[in-house]
Amino acid sequence: MQITNEESGGVRISGSLIISVANDLRTARLEALAANSILVLDLSEVDACDVAGIQVIYSAQRTARACNKSLRIASISTAILAAGTALGLPLDELTELSGTGIPEHLTGTAARGGRARDGV
Repeated sequence: MQITNEESGGVRISGSLIISVANDLRTARLEALAANSILVLDLSEVDACDVAGIQVIYSAQRTARACNKSLRIASISTAILAAGTALGLPLDELTELSGTGIPEHLTGTAARGGRARDGV
């Protein structure tokens, strides 16, 4: 996983967002929140995600709210949406933060928290 802190307060994540790197993302988002009123996560280049990665994203949202700050997801990858679906989490919570909507191949039962049609 590669983490890039951008001058605008954004954090760009690429590669795998898995348990072995979750603490690195936690540290990066805390630093970005301390310096900015809005934390913007760009998750478009995440190619693998597990439960720890999903937990860090939801935790970022809770931390931002607790600090009276905002979290926006600039873009979210299919890997993150698929991980959320596999965990039975409502995709609308993540897509609401990103404004990107649910990708077409994850619609149907996936939009209701079930399994995606492709078996994810």
